[in-house]
Amino acid sequence: MAQPLPERIAHELTLAAGEALPSYATVTVTQMTPVRGEVKTIEIVRFNPQSGHFEATVGNGRIRKGISGRAQARVEVYAPIRTISAGDVAREADFVRISTPLSHLPKTPVFDPGAVAGKQARRSLAANRPISADWFREPVVVRKNSIVTVSLEDPFITLTARGRALDDGARGEVIRVMHLDSASIVEGVVEGPTSITVQ
Repeated sequence: MAQPLPERIAHELTLAAGEALPSYATVTVTQMTPVRGEVKTIEIVRFNPQSGHFEATVGNGRIRKGISGRAQARVEVYAPIRTISAGDVAREADFVRISTPLSHLPKTPVFDPGAVAGKQARRSLAANRPISADWFREPVVVRKNSIVTVSLEDPFITLTARGRALDDGARGEVIRVMHLDSASIVEGVVEGPTSITVQ
């Protein structure tokens, strides 16, 4: 069975887009000028993957006709199956695979839910909407205003003091801490729930 014309045009649009279209995207023609009779040749004149507008020339021997229409580039990514509140720690079971238009993709779409599982949402995430990996962080272990132990280490001595965290911090992040006695502010690396190291 001959391949339907919209599918043939979609294939040619994919080729014409080149690097402007991600390799993981698929193109579907959603609207086009009606064409009667057999089409032997297809030449893509113009295609904008973001807007979907395209122009092409189709032919059958000597007869050529200009057509136009719209095509939609879609991508399969992951989205929450429920609303995830800011501060929630995500699990792989919280996500489902969806197909979404290329124009709706966030900056760093998630193709593997394992990449964000165990991480904390920086913002509220709506159900069935594409998510960005940038919207997650390692879980916060030090809370702003909590009392922590600040350790200053060098090859010869280790000094410790009590301080107050001025920022939330995940393990390995650098946060500001205020020394409780002197009120001086230093920056240190979060080592644990109450442990900050200044180097």
